[in-house]
Amino acid sequence: MDADPRTSFPRPRRTCVVGLCLLLLIFAGCQGSTGVLARWRTVRDHALAPPPTAEEAGDTRGPLAQLLDPAGIPQRGIKFDDQLARTASSSTPTDPAVEAEFRTAEQLMQAGRHGDAEKILVRLDRKSEQGVLGKFFQDEAKADDATLVTPSGRRARRAAWGQKALFLLAESQFAQGKLVAANDTYVKLMTTYPANRYAEQVARREYEIAVAWLEAIDPHAPPEKRERFGDRFNGRLPLVDVAGNALQVLEHVRHHDVDGELADDAALRIADHHYAAGEFEDAAAKYDELIQEYPKSPLLQTAYLRTIDAKLKAYMGPSYDVSGLDAARDQIHQAMTLFPERTASTTDALSHALDLIEDQQAEILFRRGEFYRQTGYPGAAELCYGEVRTRWPRSPWASRSSQRLEEIARKPRKTVEPSKIMTPPGAADPLSGAAPLPGLGAGLGGLPVGAGGR
Repeated sequence: MDADPRTSFPRPRRTCVVGLCLLLLIFAGCQGSTGVLARWRTVRDHALAPPPTAEEAGDTRGPLAQLLDPAGIPQRGIKFDDQLARTASSSTPTDPAVEAEFRTAEQLMQAGRHGDAEKILVRLDRKSEQGVLGKFFQDEAKADDATLVTPSGRRARRAAWGQKALFLLAESQFAQGKLVAANDTYVKLMTTYPANRYAEQVARREYEIAVAWLEAIDPHAPPEKRERFGDRFNGRLPLVDVAGNALQVLEHVRHHDVDGELADDAALRIADHHYAAGEFEDAAAKYDELIQEYPKSPLLQTAYLRTIDAKLKAYMGPSYDVSGLDAARDQIHQAMTLFPERTASTTDALSHALDLIEDQQAEILFRRGEFYRQTGYPGAAELCYGEVRTRWPRSPWASRSSQRLEEIARKPRKTVEPSKIMTPPGAADPLSGAAPLPGLGAGLGGLPVGAGGR
């Protein structure tokens, strides 16, 4: 019986199902710290790598013109003005009305009325975007001149005192628990004024925001710090991918205050999150970044111990890549040299890790000998078994190697003909029985093979 066309809607239903599946896939990829959305956000993170402006790229045409004619980029120079740079470094407003608004906002923040202060600071932030740069511009029309740029090469469109407005705005949002909006304002401050005077305070606030977000989704965190109903809708937590947003903010801490006291803490937090999520290779890479970038950090010993443990847990067996084991072994020796005053428990942990690595290396070499034995190369197998027995005499693989050596000794040897690739240049092929070429019997140019000199 045919379905009534007035009541059956196959296409919209199918479209809805497909759309729902795609939405579920996106949300599934967003939850992990290495999901699709997290990777896309990292690439598009303008706080870490701001894109070039139209003036910097030398192409002020529209997007459609750039797409149709990508080669037709006009060459335009950028003029640097030192007086503009000095003026932009100042954050003191020159307008009495602006100063009065700042005083009012600060008084409201001191009284705890952060919501009212936020409204005033939003209005001040909009005023600073109108291109009035204090005393330097007598004529506001000059603010639209594309040849006037800041020291970073970006066009100066905002008033110099705008950095104070943005910082106070972010502080008022942070005090109200609007962590998402506060983080966005801090990022706006750092990208608009890269050389502002609030970098240290911004890094500290961003670190607090990232830690709060990570603790909100941590099942082992105290109950008062965990996520509550509605936190993703009142602005305290991001709507999706809380972990990915937190890691991004920690990267901002490292980027905004490179030599600050929280840069190494942020790097350790990022690595610890990957470790807790079972992403041991990513965790080891982040621990190694901390070791390389912050060699004087008080967290250096912790980073060494955790990267060794992460490399051991990332190791999948002798049939897979073993480069992590070699790196872990080298780092164990480095840790023993760099930290001679370590605790007894640390020494035991390093010694145990070294024993595990040695055992795995013995197994790898024994398996290589097994391969040669099974493929008919007893001589190469004997070398592998002998090395296992010599280097690791107390290992269980040493006793198994001794058994294999006895088995090979009892079996008749099969002659293995030399490979053709090992024939010296100009010499006769040992397997063909042909005579050497005239003039080349003793090697190239009549010299014996392997002879030196002119």
